[in-house]
Amino acid sequence: MIEIDNFIDNFHELESFYKTAEYEDEVNPSDGVVYPHICKDLPESIVHSVMFQLTYGVLGRMPKDPVIFLRKSPEGVDVPHKFHTDNSMGKFSLMLYLQDNDNAGTGFAKHKETGVTSSNIGGESLSKTIKDCNDDSKWQIYKSFKMRKNRAVMFDASQFHVALPIGGFGEAENSRTVLTCFFS
Repeated sequence: MIEIDNFIDNFHELESFYKTAEYEDEVNPSDGVVYPHICKDLPESIVHSVMFQLTYGVLGRMPKDPVIFLRKSPEGVDVPHKFHTDNSMGKFSLMLYLQDNDNAGTGFAKHKETGVTSSNIGGESLSKTIKDCNDDSKWQIYKSFKMRKNRAVMFDASQFHVALPIGGFGEAENSRTVLTCFFS
């Protein structure tokens, strides 16, 4: 897990864009699940900045097969999987926060019954974690990152994590919003 503050130089452009962008429910082609409040049409300058920073500031090489979008999490809007992994989308996940909120961010979790923290396992333990993905009482958050404007958190996509606060915050126009990038 890597935390990087001041991730992109043109954050002000992203900050202006996300407030007026169009968000829709999207079907993920990887799992067929509908995810609410997604914006896939980002300005090319923002996509370029994220890819440039990943290539030259973090990885030292161009990320493969990037998928990049904005996601809002308004309070009270159910999500398909609270505690989840992103490994169906790529090897790595990057969350770039668009707001400051001490009570928000990303939490990394351990399944209490099995002790599992990633999907790099098989069999019954993995099946149990998937079955329990929406039951908060079955999980323990062992590490979290606070939401700060222009802070990126990058991690292995197989790690179980949850958007904080669980259940989102704010109304549609001021809700938890994250630029997400999956890549290999």
